[in-house]
Amino acid sequence: MMRAVFAVARTDWTITLRDRQALLWMFLMPVLFIFVFGNAFRGGGRGGKQPLPVLNEDDRFLGRVVAAELADSTWAPYAVARENSAFAALSNWIEIPAGFTDSVLSGERSTIRVARRGGGSPLRERGHLMNSTLAALRILSHLYEIPDSTLRSAPDTALAALYDSLAARPPLVTLRSRPASGIHERPRGFLLSVPGNLIMFVLIVALTGGAAQIAVESAGGHLRRLGASPLSRFEVFLGKLLGKTLIAVTQIALLVIVSTFLFGMEWGRDPLGLALLLLLYAVVAASIGCFLGLYIRRPETAASIGVLVTLVMASLGGCWWPLEIVPDTMKAVGHIFPTAWAMDGLMKLVAYDGTTLTILPMLGMLAVYALLFAFLASRLLKFD
Repeated sequence: MMRAVFAVARTDWTITLRDRQALLWMFLMPVLFIFVFGNAFRGGGRGGKQPLPVLNEDDRFLGRVVAAELADSTWAPYAVARENSAFAALSNWIEIPAGFTDSVLSGERSTIRVARRGGGSPLRERGHLMNSTLAALRILSHLYEIPDSTLRSAPDTALAALYDSLAARPPLVTLRSRPASGIHERPRGFLLSVPGNLIMFVLIVALTGGAAQIAVESAGGHLRRLGASPLSRFEVFLGKLLGKTLIAVTQIALLVIVSTFLFGMEWGRDPLGLALLLLLYAVVAASIGCFLGLYIRRPETAASIGVLVTLVMASLGGCWWPLEIVPDTMKAVGHIFPTAWAMDGLMKLVAYDGTTLTILPMLGMLAVYALLFAFLASRLLKFD
C-alpha cells in the first residue's frame, strides 16, 4: 500500500519541482520579500536604534554631556537646530535650554524639556522622558564628585575632561532588567520578516499551484484513471496529500537554510518543537490546497480563490504585522485561521525562548486544522 502512496506523492513532487513558475513562488519570491521587509522593519536606521532629535541651545560643556548621555541601547541622539527646516517637521524631541550649564553650576533650577507637538507620539514622549531622567541621574552622580570650587572656576575643556574620566570608570552598581515574558530580543527586522513570509508563501504555493494541479487532474480525467488502477480511493488521496506535504516541506527546509545563512536568522533553542510546528503547518497547507482543488475543480478559479484566501489568512493571521499590536477583537478573528496559530508558535520559539511544551496549544490547533481539511478533502475525491 505505502509503495503505491509514495509513488503518487513522488510524481506530484517531481512535477512541481520541474515547473519554473512554481520554483519562482517557492523560493525566489519569498527570499525577495524577506529581504525587502526584513530591511524595512529593522527600525531606526541607526544601528537598529530609534532616532532621538536633540535641540541643544546650551553652548557650554553640560549641554554636550547631556546629549551624549542620552545615547543608550534604544535611542540614538542626533543634533537638530531650530533654524533648520527639518526641525519644523519634528513631532517629538528633547530640548536643552540656553544657559543650562550656568544654571546648574550656580544651583539654579533648569529644565531639560521633553517636547511633543501635534501628531507626536505619547508613547515616544514617555520614552524620551524616561531616557532623559536616567541621563540626568548619571550626570548628577558624576558632578557630585567634582568639588564646587572646580565646577565654578575650571574652564569647560578641563571640566569636560574631568567628567569624561569619571564617566569612564566601571559602574559600582549595575541595574539589569528583562521582560517577564522571557523575550530575548524585540521582534523586528528579519525576526519578523522570515517567519511571516515563510508561513505566507508556503500557503500561497499550496493554495494556488497545488490546488490548481488537483483541479487540473480532476477536470482532465487523471484522477479517474488513477481510480481505474488497483489503488483505492484512500490510497490515491493519501498519495496526493503526501505529495503536497513533501512540496511544502521542501520549500520550508530551503527557506530555513537560506534565511539562516543569508539573513542570520536564529531559530530558537528547541529544534524538535520547530520541526514539529513546521511539519504540521506543511500538512495543514497541503490539506487546504487539496480541499480547495477538489471543491472548486476549475484550475483558474481555484488558483484565483487560493490567492484571495492566502491574503486574508496571511494578513489577519499575523504574517504582515505582529498580532500583539492589534485590538483583541482582531486578534480573535485572526485566530480563526491556522496562520495565526503557526505564527504564534513560531514567534514563541524564535523570539520568546519557547519550547515544545510552550507551543503545545499551537501544535494541537494545527493538528485539528490538518485533520479537518484532510477529512473534508477526502470526502470530495471522486473518480466520476
